[in-house]
Amino acid sequence: MAGVVALVSIFHGYSQARRLRLSDTGGIGEFAPTEFVPMSTEINIFNSAFKPPISERFQAYNDVHSALKRLSTTLFRFQRSPEYEPVLFDARAIQLFARFNVAICSGDTLPQVAPAHYDAFAKAMNSHDDSGFGWAYIEDGVIVWDETANLTPADPESFCVLDHEITEGRILGADEVAVSTTYFENAERLVLLDQCRETKYYQLRQNKKNERHGLTLADIHTKEAKDKFAMKRKALLDAASTSKKQKVAEGGAGGDGDATMN
Repeated sequence: MAGVVALVSIFHGYSQARRLRLSDTGGIGEFAPTEFVPMSTEINIFNSAFKPPISERFQAYNDVHSALKRLSTTLFRFQRSPEYEPVLFDARAIQLFARFNVAICSGDTLPQVAPAHYDAFAKAMNSHDDSGFGWAYIEDGVIVWDETANLTPADPESFCVLDHEITEGRILGADEVAVSTTYFENAERLVLLDQCRETKYYQLRQNKKNERHGLTLADIHTKEAKDKFAMKRKALLDAASTSKKQKVAEGGAGGDGDATMN
């Protein structure tokens, strides 16, 4: 009894302290999210009227299902009808049920181990969810499936319980690391600056190398440089042609002299 009184006193003290902090700071807006919001959320999920904001995909799922509603990324709420009390299901449990249902409907052999309370869940869903999806179950070693209802076997995708849909945080691979957007943007900016610096220094080194040979990269591609090169080439060709003519002429004159002397 003393332990119960102590526990009540502790909870009462915590409630008072929280009220004091709220009044001192002027309201919940002054609180960091880790101080108050998670506690509020944990309390509200056990309230049957609790309807937190959800994604469009989860809302589309809720529009189709009448008994099993999606509350959040990690929670479902099942209620047979308004006169029954609702109960909560972890999203991972629904994923396990859906996988087991697929194994029953598509496997060549019956699964040897079933999720806890699967049969009761499957029967309740077939009777109350009214979504067009069906759940098979096993009785006395025989698969029970309503062939007359024209149902589609429930699976993880149709119930929005794929791996990335039941985890609040992103699942990282073995070679991935989660970083903040600011850290990533700064790292990307530093990489781009380093690339620009390397390109600039490479161009400077090339210019210095060409200057040592008396020519820069820009000089050899100008029209003036090309014209000068064409003039030098023409002069060389003309000089070579004149030299060849002189040699031919000298060779012809020498032949005539020898013939005269004889």
